[in-house]
Amino acid sequence: MKCEYDVFISYSRKDYEKDNEIIPGNLISKIQEAFEKNGISYWFDKDGIYSSQEFVEVISDAIAKSYILVFVSSLNSNESIYTTGEIFEALDGNKEIIPVRLDNCQYNKKFRMLIRPKDYIDYFENPDNAIEKLLDAINKIKAEIEQKVNNLSSKQLCYTTHRTSGMNTSSNNIIRMKFKK
Repeated sequence: MKCEYDVFISYSRKDYEKDNEIIPGNLISKIQEAFEKNGISYWFDKDGIYSSQEFVEVISDAIAKSYILVFVSSLNSNESIYTTGEIFEALDGNKEIIPVRLDNCQYNKKFRMLIRPKDYIDYFENPDNAIEKLLDAINKIKAEIEQKVNNLSSKQLCYTTHRTSGMNTSSNNIIRMKFKK
């Protein structure tokens, strides 16, 4: 199954807007701009669907249709039940997770043990290079997926990314293949 999106952006709305106005220069907007300039497709809850009744299904579907979840880690996102749910949904779907630290807060203890071993992009300490590192990580993961799929393109297959260890390095990613008859 080919994914519709390269990336699902998991973030706290509090880091994106205040009083229904987008916060100028916020990290989430910078990530979106970089994705658009570099041809990376993404899903992002720009309209605040959390107020709708079907948001769980919409979010779950968007994560399932993405190869990678980029988790914008902040005090706000680590306190959010929604981002916690998004991380668990991505883990259940064997998606790659790339944390991007907006501040120096600890990960939420509900998922800390599962996400702490992953390499992260540190926007807090090095904002000048963080976006470029994020783009490099995403493109590396995409290239590995494409290469493995192309090597088996003569057969029908479904694939999901799967983690072989806790480190978020490309050499630890494998593709789990299920051949259709």
